Amino acid sequence: MEVKLRYRKISTPAPAPVQPDWDPNFVWDEFRKGSELAFTAIYKRYIYDLYHFGERLTNNKQLIEDSIHDLFVELWNRREHYGAVVHLKFYLLKSLKNRMLKNIKLSRKPDILYTPGNRSEIEVLLSSEAERNDAEGEDQN
Repeated sequence: MEVKLRYRKISTPAPAPVQPDWDPNFVWDEFRKGSELAFTAIYKRYIYDLYHFGERLTNNKQLIEDSIHDLFVELWNRREHYGAVVHLKFYLLKSLKNRMLKNIKLSRKPDILYTPGNRSEIEVLLSSEAERNDAEGEDQN
């Protein structure tokens, strides 16, 4: 009896080989200073691990990919605000988990969200609707 195994094709790239001189602390410090090369190195080194960690949490590939994308965008945009990291890989894994939870919560909220900037618009809409309802009530009496 012959058994054929099916392998699932993974769309993520293979992990970058670890260089003997790879120092995550040095790369992180260079990234925080604005080095695009260091940012790319972090991405290439950890993307595979992040994707597979995400697969352990959910089977929603779109959520995993969106969360990883959001994580790296946020890392780049806030790079000057980060401090030293002891274990970069575990920091990224924890950040991905938190990002995925945040994306799940955001997907469950209604399309119109309260923000300080749109509060007055919402109040105007609510007050004009209340006035309209009052006017309709008076017309019926």
